[in-house]
Amino acid sequence: MEIPQIQIHEAKKKLDEKSCLFVDIRDPGSYGQAHIPGAIHLSDGNVQDFLHNTAKEQNVVVYCYHGNSSMGATAFYIAAHDNPDGAELSMLWHPRPFWKYLAVSILLAIVIGIGLALLIVPGIILFLMFMFSTFIVIERGLGPIDAMSESRRLTRGHKWELLAFVGLLFLINLLGLLALIVGILVSIPVSALAFVHAYRALGGRVEPSPQDAALAG
Repeated sequence: MEIPQIQIHEAKKKLDEKSCLFVDIRDPGSYGQAHIPGAIHLSDGNVQDFLHNTAKEQNVVVYCYHGNSSMGATAFYIAAHDNPDGAELSMLWHPRPFWKYLAVSILLAIVIGIGLALLIVPGIILFLMFMFSTFIVIERGLGPIDAMSESRRLTRGHKWELLAFVGLLFLINLLGLLALIVGILVSIPVSALAFVHAYRALGGRVEPSPQDAALAG
Protein backbone atom coordinates (compact mmCIF):
# COMPACT_ATOMS: atom_id res chain seq x y z
CA MET A 1 0.00 0.00 0.00
CA GLU A 2 1.36 3.40 -1.00
CA ILE A 3 0.99 5.98 1.77
CA PRO A 4 0.55 9.49 0.35
CA GLN A 5 2.90 12.24 1.49
CA ILE A 6 2.15 15.95 1.57
CA GLN A 7 4.14 19.17 1.63
CA ILE A 8 4.20 21.65 4.51
CA HIS A 9 1.78 24.10 2.88
CA GLU A 10 -0.71 21.29 2.30
CA ALA A 11 -0.47 20.22 5.95
CA LYS A 12 -0.96 23.84 7.03
CA LYS A 13 -4.11 24.09 4.91
CA LYS A 14 -5.53 20.89 6.43
CA LEU A 15 -4.69 22.17 9.90
CA ASP A 16 -6.50 25.45 9.26
CA GLU A 17 -9.50 23.62 7.82
CA LYS A 18 -9.49 21.13 10.73
CA SER A 19 -10.03 18.41 8.13
CA CYS A 20 -7.45 15.99 9.53
CA LEU A 21 -6.27 14.54 12.80
CA PHE A 22 -2.57 15.27 13.33
CA VAL A 23 -0.48 12.56 14.97
CA ASP A 24 3.01 13.17 16.36
CA ILE A 25 5.25 10.09 16.51
CA ARG A 26 8.39 11.82 17.79
CA ASP A 27 9.91 11.06 21.17
CA PRO A 28 8.00 12.37 24.23
CA GLY A 29 10.65 14.99 24.98
CA SER A 30 10.37 16.56 21.52
CA TYR A 31 6.57 16.49 21.72
CA GLY A 32 6.69 18.15 25.14
CA GLN A 33 8.93 20.97 23.90
CA ALA A 34 6.79 21.84 20.88
CA HIS A 35 4.14 20.25 18.71
CA ILE A 36 1.39 21.13 16.25
CA PRO A 37 -1.63 22.45 18.18
CA GLY A 38 -4.15 19.69 18.75
CA ALA A 39 -1.76 16.93 17.64
CA ILE A 40 -1.96 13.60 19.45
CA HIS A 41 1.27 12.04 20.65
CA LEU A 42 1.40 8.41 19.59
CA SER A 43 3.70 5.88 21.26
CA ASP A 44 3.92 2.15 21.91
CA GLY A 45 1.86 2.68 25.04
CA ASN A 46 -1.23 4.18 23.40
CA VAL A 47 -1.16 2.97 19.80
CA GLN A 48 -3.69 0.20 20.41
CA ASP A 49 -6.15 2.60 22.06
CA PHE A 50 -5.66 5.03 19.19
CA LEU A 51 -6.44 2.39 16.57
CA HIS A 52 -9.48 1.20 18.53
CA ASN A 53 -10.96 4.65 19.19
CA THR A 54 -10.22 6.40 15.89
CA ALA A 55 -12.84 6.14 13.17
CA LYS A 56 -11.64 4.28 10.08
CA GLU A 57 -12.79 7.11 7.80
CA GLN A 58 -10.82 9.71 9.80
CA ASN A 59 -8.09 11.38 7.73
CA VAL A 60 -4.79 11.37 9.61
CA VAL A 61 -1.57 13.29 9.09
CA VAL A 62 1.42 11.63 10.75
CA TYR A 63 4.60 13.62 11.23
CA CYS A 64 8.07 12.93 12.61
CA TYR A 65 11.11 15.13 12.16
CA HIS A 66 13.78 12.49 12.76
CA GLY A 67 13.49 10.57 9.50
CA ASN A 68 13.14 13.64 7.33
CA SER A 69 16.01 15.52 8.98
CA SER A 70 18.30 12.57 8.36
CA MET A 71 16.99 12.15 4.82
CA GLY A 72 17.35 15.86 4.16
CA ALA A 73 20.95 15.93 5.37
CA THR A 74 21.82 12.96 3.16
CA ALA A 75 20.09 14.49 0.13
CA PHE A 76 21.86 17.81 0.77
CA TYR A 77 25.31 16.23 0.95
CA ILE A 78 24.71 14.22 -2.22
CA ALA A 79 23.74 17.43 -4.01
CA ALA A 80 26.67 19.35 -2.50
CA HIS A 81 29.10 16.69 -3.66
CA ASP A 82 27.73 16.50 -7.21
CA ASN A 83 27.14 20.23 -7.69
CA PRO A 84 28.52 22.44 -4.89
CA ASP A 85 27.22 25.63 -6.49
CA GLY A 86 23.72 24.22 -6.90
CA ALA A 87 23.26 22.87 -3.37
CA GLU A 88 20.65 24.85 -1.40
CA LEU A 89 19.45 24.67 2.19
CA SER A 90 15.93 24.01 0.90
CA MET A 91 17.19 20.53 -0.01
CA LEU A 92 17.23 19.73 3.71
CA TRP A 93 13.46 19.30 3.39
CA HIS A 94 13.31 15.95 1.64
CA PRO A 95 10.09 14.12 2.56
CA ARG A 96 10.19 11.47 -0.16
CA PRO A 97 10.47 8.52 0.08
CA PHE A 98 10.08 8.74 3.86
CA TRP A 99 8.52 5.33 4.54
CA LYS A 100 11.08 3.47 2.45
CA TYR A 101 13.84 5.36 4.21
CA LEU A 102 12.34 4.62 7.62
CA ALA A 103 11.94 0.95 6.73
CA VAL A 104 15.51 0.52 5.52
CA SER A 105 16.84 2.38 8.58
CA ILE A 106 14.95 0.05 10.93
CA LEU A 107 16.00 -3.02 8.95
CA LEU A 108 19.66 -1.93 8.99
CA ALA A 109 19.54 -1.31 12.74
CA ILE A 110 18.14 -4.81 13.32
CA VAL A 111 20.56 -6.58 10.96
CA ILE A 112 23.67 -4.74 12.16
CA GLY A 113 22.55 -4.99 15.79
CA ILE A 114 22.26 -8.77 15.49
CA GLY A 115 25.67 -8.86 13.83
CA LEU A 116 27.26 -6.81 16.61
CA ALA A 117 25.74 -9.16 19.18
CA LEU A 118 27.52 -12.03 17.41
CA LEU A 119 31.03 -11.10 18.56
CA ILE A 120 31.06 -7.63 16.89
CA VAL A 121 32.93 -8.65 13.71
CA PRO A 122 29.80 -9.80 11.81
CA GLY A 123 28.16 -6.48 12.66
CA ILE A 124 31.09 -4.56 11.17
CA ILE A 125 30.97 -6.71 8.04
CA LEU A 126 27.23 -6.14 7.68
CA PHE A 127 27.65 -2.39 8.20
CA LEU A 128 30.27 -2.21 5.44
CA MET A 129 28.08 -4.32 3.17
CA PHE A 130 24.95 -2.19 3.56
CA MET A 131 26.46 1.22 4.34
CA PHE A 132 25.08 2.88 1.17
CA SER A 133 21.52 1.54 1.45
CA THR A 134 20.00 4.84 2.62
CA PHE A 135 21.78 6.72 -0.17
CA ILE A 136 20.24 4.37 -2.71
CA VAL A 137 16.75 4.73 -1.24
CA ILE A 138 16.94 8.52 -1.40
CA GLU A 139 18.49 8.76 -4.84
CA ARG A 140 16.80 5.89 -6.67
CA GLY A 141 13.64 5.37 -4.63
CA LEU A 142 14.24 1.63 -4.25
CA GLY A 143 12.59 -0.40 -1.53
CA PRO A 144 14.57 -1.52 1.55
CA ILE A 145 15.50 -5.00 0.29
CA ASP A 146 16.43 -3.81 -3.20
CA ALA A 147 18.50 -0.95 -1.77
CA MET A 148 20.38 -3.29 0.55
CA SER A 149 21.01 -5.70 -2.33
CA GLU A 150 22.38 -2.86 -4.46
CA SER A 151 24.61 -1.66 -1.62
CA ARG A 152 25.92 -5.18 -1.24
CA ARG A 153 26.70 -5.26 -4.97
CA LEU A 154 28.54 -1.92 -4.84
CA THR A 155 30.67 -2.87 -1.85
CA ARG A 156 31.49 -6.42 -2.99
CA GLY A 157 35.27 -6.86 -3.15
CA HIS A 158 35.99 -3.57 -1.36
CA LYS A 159 35.52 -4.52 2.29
CA TRP A 160 39.12 -3.88 3.39
CA GLU A 161 39.32 -0.51 1.63
CA LEU A 162 35.98 0.52 3.14
CA LEU A 163 37.08 -0.65 6.59
CA ALA A 164 40.18 1.54 6.35
CA PHE A 165 38.05 4.40 5.02
CA VAL A 166 35.52 4.21 7.86
CA GLY A 167 38.33 3.84 10.41
CA LEU A 168 40.01 6.98 9.08
CA LEU A 169 36.78 8.96 9.26
CA PHE A 170 36.24 7.73 12.81
CA LEU A 171 39.68 9.03 13.81
CA ILE A 172 39.06 12.37 12.09
CA ASN A 173 35.79 12.85 13.97
CA LEU A 174 37.41 11.73 17.22
CA LEU A 175 40.09 14.39 16.78
CA GLY A 176 37.36 16.91 15.97
CA LEU A 177 35.57 15.98 19.18
CA LEU A 178 38.76 16.35 21.21
CA ALA A 179 39.42 19.77 19.66
CA LEU A 180 37.08 21.42 22.15
CA ILE A 181 34.15 19.89 20.21
CA VAL A 182 34.37 22.79 17.71
CA GLY A 183 36.42 20.67 15.33
CA ILE A 184 33.54 18.25 14.85
CA LEU A 185 31.55 21.02 13.16
CA VAL A 186 34.10 20.67 10.35
CA SER A 187 34.82 16.96 10.55
CA ILE A 188 31.17 15.83 10.28
CA PRO A 189 30.45 17.65 6.97
CA VAL A 190 33.80 16.50 5.58
CA SER A 191 33.01 12.92 6.58
CA ALA A 192 29.55 13.11 5.02
CA LEU A 193 30.98 14.37 1.73
CA ALA A 194 33.63 11.65 1.87
CA PHE A 195 30.89 9.04 2.24
CA VAL A 196 29.11 10.43 -0.82
CA HIS A 197 32.38 10.40 -2.77
CA ALA A 198 32.94 6.75 -1.87
CA TYR A 199 29.38 5.96 -2.95
CA ARG A 200 29.88 7.75 -6.25
CA ALA A 201 33.30 6.14 -6.81
CA LEU A 202 31.97 2.62 -6.29
CA GLY A 203 29.06 3.41 -8.57
CA GLY A 204 31.41 4.60 -11.30
CA ARG A 205 30.07 8.14 -11.25
CA VAL A 206 33.19 10.06 -10.21
CA GLU A 207 35.20 11.79 -12.89
CA PRO A 208 38.94 11.00 -12.56
CA SER A 209 41.14 13.91 -11.56
CA PRO A 210 43.84 15.13 -14.02
CA GLN A 211 46.48 13.52 -11.79
CA ASP A 212 44.62 10.19 -11.85
CA ALA A 213 44.17 10.42 -15.59
CA ALA A 214 47.88 11.12 -16.06
CA LEU A 215 48.78 8.12 -13.90
CA ALA A 216 46.33 5.95 -15.80
CA GLY A 217 47.89 7.05 -19.07
